[in-house]
Amino acid sequence: MISRILDLMFIQIMRTWASGKDAEPTWLTGAFDPELGRSLSAIHRDPGHDWTVEELARVSNLSRSAFAARFAARVGTPPATYLAHVRLDAATDLLRDTSLSIPLIAERVGYTSEAAFSRAFKNRYSTPPARWRRDVRGR
Repeated sequence: MISRILDLMFIQIMRTWASGKDAEPTWLTGAFDPELGRSLSAIHRDPGHDWTVEELARVSNLSRSAFAARFAARVGTPPATYLAHVRLDAATDLLRDTSLSIPLIAERVGYTSEAAFSRAFKNRYSTPPARWRRDVRGR
């Protein structure tokens, strides 16, 4: 019972911190926001979905402009940038942990073409996905 009480106290401390004016904009700050938390959960639950700002705003019960401004202020990046990072992070998991082909991974994480996926991946990780996979497996 003490362990559960400590868990609840920790969560309350984090919520208080996240709602404060001094809180740095991060995914955690956004996750503790009641409306934004819904859209962040949706993105993480299905990063390959063809999310639009309008659709994420609906999930959060906010207008498109209010959602975009609040998301950037609380999370620290625009929604599309955050989504791209989540997709690429999911791609690294698939590259490391599966033998799926690069085109299939690109499709699973929401890219419409292997070329677009490879460009975005190289831009973020400074190496193409195939080389990244080879390097990680070689360690």
